[in-house]
Parts: sequence; C-alpha cells; structure tokens
Amino acid sequence: MDLPPPTGKLSCTLASALTGRLALEESLEIAVSTALDYTWHTLHGAEGFGKGQSIQNRWPEGMASR
Repeated sequence: MDLPPPTGKLSCTLASALTGRLALEESLEIAVSTALDYTWHTLHGAEGFGKGQSIQNRWPEGMASR
C-alpha cells in the first residue's frame, strides 16, 4: 500500500465520515468500516505539492455512491 507523506486533517476526515455514516443510521460496525475505507481512499488519492503536507482527495473515485 503506497501512501503519500502525512496529510493534515486526517482525523477530521475520519470523524466526519463516521458521523455521516451514523447519521444515515448504519450500524456502528458498518459505519466504522465504511469511514475507514473512505479515509484510506482520500489518502490514496492525495496529491503532494512542494514540500508541504499532501492534500487529500475528498472525492475519491468510486466512493460517491456509498
């Protein structure tokens, strides 16, 4: 699994994804799994600019329908 250097706001991304899934009344187990999957995909699609932190792709391909 090749991921970019650390990005900012990672915990915010995970917390927001989890909160959104729970708001859709998913079970805790499914919501956590889906939120982790989404967060991993935002990291996998992150882009690095210069020497700063990478910027997460908050609209990863294939995740919009989930």
